[in-house]
Amino acid sequence: MSLDEGRSWHGGLLLGQREFVAVQSTPGLLVAAGPRAVLVSRDDGATWSAAKVPNWISFIFAAAVAGDSSIWLATREGAMRSADRGANWDHILAGLPSR
Repeated sequence: MSLDEGRSWHGGLLLGQREFVAVQSTPGLLVAAGPRAVLVSRDDGATWSAAKVPNWISFIFAAAVAGDSSIWLATREGAMRSADRGANWDHILAGLPSR
């Protein structure tokens, strides 16, 4: 948790995770992504659940939440998009740079 707009953080493990590469939000959705996990909250962080990231994803570099509440991941294997808050993922290849 941060009480000063992200300048400092405090807390402990979140569903067994402690290392995060991104924390993003939109009204009604909060996403915390670690190198191998994505956690989702629908109640401003009061409760969390683990998204079902495909097991072939080896590393998550970043996460973003779009205005339509879709979750986007930048992974070693390419971009991933979930339109249902992390239950299912689409591997997005079209329109991305080759490297």
